[in-house]
Amino acid sequence: MENTSPLELDLFGEVMEESWKKEWWGMPEFEQEDLVPFKEVVLRFDCQEDVDDYCKLTGATITPSTTFVWFPEIPIDRYIDKRWVDAVS
Repeated sequence: MENTSPLELDLFGEVMEESWKKEWWGMPEFEQEDLVPFKEVVLRFDCQEDVDDYCKLTGATITPSTTFVWFPEIPIDRYIDKRWVDAVS
């Protein structure tokens, strides 16, 4: 128990069983693809006319709440309104 982290101990100081291994056994592999952009740049505009010109040239849409744009535009997935539902329940 000398090499055991305090986070691995239960309420009574006993080493906890790694129960997650039992729960995750047989699950399919998951690999996250690299979603980091190749290059990021900061654009600064002097006036709204410059923003409009940029949008015309690139086809981008920039609103007052826009914080970034992808070029070329890519679909952005939305996950906040999705959840996992067990078919058995």
